[in-house]
Amino acid sequence: MLGQNIGAVCSLNEPVQWQWSPSNWVANDAAENTQLVTNNSGTLTATATSQDGCEASAFIDVAIEPLITDLGSDIQVCEGEEPLLQVQWPASYSILWSTGSTQSSILADETGLYSVTVESPEGCIAEDEILVEFIPFPIIDLQPNLFACEGDEIELRAGLSGPVYTWNTGELTPMITVTEPGTYTVEASNNGCTASGATNVTFHSLPDQPFLPEYEFCFAVADDVNFLDAGNAGSTYVWNNDSTSRIFILTEPGVYSVWITNSKGCRAEFQTEVLEDCLEALYVPNSFTPDGDGINDAWLIYGDNIKTF
Repeated sequence: MLGQNIGAVCSLNEPVQWQWSPSNWVANDAAENTQLVTNNSGTLTATATSQDGCEASAFIDVAIEPLITDLGSDIQVCEGEEPLLQVQWPASYSILWSTGSTQSSILADETGLYSVTVESPEGCIAEDEILVEFIPFPIIDLQPNLFACEGDEIELRAGLSGPVYTWNTGELTPMITVTEPGTYTVEASNNGCTASGATNVTFHSLPDQPFLPEYEFCFAVADDVNFLDAGNAGSTYVWNNDSTSRIFILTEPGVYSVWITNSKGCRAEFQTEVLEDCLEALYVPNSFTPDGDGINDAWLIYGDNIKTF
């Protein structure tokens, strides 16, 4: 192990010359006792040479086990999580994280590169680093309740492009168009970080049709009041002559239309045609008195709404 003391012993009772080989594996290749300065494994030879040139050698098998610390692969976690980063070494080993902590474990709390340095009591050093990325949750922006009128379309937009969206309709786009009432839900996933949302869609009914296709009135009868009733109590009205009452008094035949807006804000236009139809009447006297008194002197046939005799 790097830094470990190593030595050899000679049985001669006289000074000898020492030589270690490979020489760069030890701190002093000519000393009886020295230190290992290599990270290599192999055979280290110590040779003692006496004053008269006799040599003796000993062999030492050196096996260097590197100090390895492993933080694992880079990780992605969702915002709000606190992944635990840790190394497991005896208490005699010194540990220093890039955050300044000297504990065996830390909690990562922001995106970045985290590194650790481990040093054994013998001075062996191991290092590793890991990238921790915090993934934001998608933002679902749906109003809880949406309203429209029958026949309209509503666009539901869950959020911005980027995340993967899954609607309960089966659609996979950020925005969908709906024409039916109901509850619509969506789930968005951003690299495994998910959020969900829902909205309730209501389609209000349009005003009811208040008219028949056409009406027949006789405008020649002075005492009759002819009118159209737009119905739909609680609504507002705008007729084709800008009248705003529910009841429209008729004075002549024609095509009449009205815009009706009900209490839910839904509006529709309705129209009808008004025709004139007066009953014919023929009056034939059964007698007359031509005596010159000015009363019933002539036999006069007359009637109402008669075009030709």
